[in-house]
Amino acid sequence: MKQRRRTLKNRGYAASCRIKRIEQKDELESEKTQEYRDMEAMQEDNNRMREEIESWHSKYQALKKFAQDKKIIIPPDLETM
Repeated sequence: MKQRRRTLKNRGYAASCRIKRIEQKDELESEKTQEYRDMEAMQEDNNRMREEIESWHSKYQALKKFAQDKKIIIPPDLETM
């Protein structure tokens, strides 16, 4: 009788451990998925910023060329850019 009770208790403990492990696994997988989404969003944001920087750089180069063509004096600190 005592052994039977102990066996049933152990089954209960094992079942609760299994459930807890599965819940932890699901939680970690959802966190992993969220991290991937965040990483993709950061990459997209980074790419957008790169494109914006390139756009500003090309506009600067065009203005610089215009100034040189029109013989407009450019300050030395802007010349090195």
